[in-house]
This record gives sequence, C-alpha cells and structure tokens, in this order.
Amino acid sequence: MVIPEGGKSCREAGLILPPMIIQSTGTPAGFCAPTIVATIDSLGEGGGTVIGIYSLVVQPLEGTTQIALAAQTIDGAEVDYDYFCNFTVIGTLV
Repeated sequence: MVIPEGGKSCREAGLILPPMIIQSTGTPAGFCAPTIVATIDSLGEGGGTVIGIYSLVVQPLEGTTQIALAAQTIDGAEVDYDYFCNFTVIGTLV
C-alpha cells in the first residue's frame, strides 16, 4: 500500500483486472459489479494500531475493472508501518 498526500495516517491500494461482472436477475441490466473482499495486514508491525477501510470503489473502465481502496488509522495517528492489502474478487470474466 502507498502513502498518499493525505499523510502517514492514510494508505491507498488499487488493482486493474480484466472486465468482470456478476450475473444478477435483480438488476435492470441483468448484471452488477464483482464482489470484493479486502483485508489489511501489517504483518505484526505496530500491534494495537487499528486501520480501517473507508472507501472501496469498483469501476469498469476501458475494457478493465479498476478497484481502488483507501484506508486510515482509526485515531488519525501517523505511522511508518508497512501495510499490505489482500483482495479477493468474485465475478465472471466478460
């Protein structure tokens, strides 16, 4: 994860995947964006420092599926720890 201009209390990560959808009879188009599960881990660094995901965006764009994640330490504390983001994406390739 990278540290954005917002400071060391924030982290960002992203993925660019082939186009993906989930078939859905409950939507007018008959499909929806893939399901995303994201977790953040510091691999043991900074025990007790809680970081929370506040934005997860899934956007189809120019023949791809782009996923962007933003997170911040809960108390706003600036930390130098390395955080890693794990993504699980569930969908069908288009």
